[in-house]
Amino acid sequence: MQIPEGLQHFSKPTLVVTADRFEAKIYLAGGDSIEELEGLAAPTERSSDNEATNYSPESEMKDTERFKHFVRSLAAHLAEISRKHEIAQIHLVMPAEVEHALDQELANDVKPLIGRKIHKDLAHQGLVEILKALFE
Repeated sequence: MQIPEGLQHFSKPTLVVTADRFEAKIYLAGGDSIEELEGLAAPTERSSDNEATNYSPESEMKDTERFKHFVRSLAAHLAEISRKHEIAQIHLVMPAEVEHALDQELANDVKPLIGRKIHKDLAHQGLVEILKALFE
């Protein structure tokens, strides 16, 4: 997709990553265009209706483990994409909790690529809204 005029244009290959606790979208930007790459989502837990509506320490523990697994998978995915596409910079748009957990898991050669960090949950917003938030 062509990046709308007036929004930041990318002079070098750049990843824009949006995420919430269990889902991430990854965009590859370069010049005046940006394309969505394969995203990542944590597997969902199948449960009965009773389990879905009742809080339990076990369900919270499962969510914590799902989150940790998701963050590790996202870090590995970003490392793979960064190397494959020779990425110069990675911008993160995600809640602070997710960004901090991701930072702990990123490979040492990926950490220096991190550019802007926007602590907002825009994972389910349109690309134009994400770009606006990134370059406000």
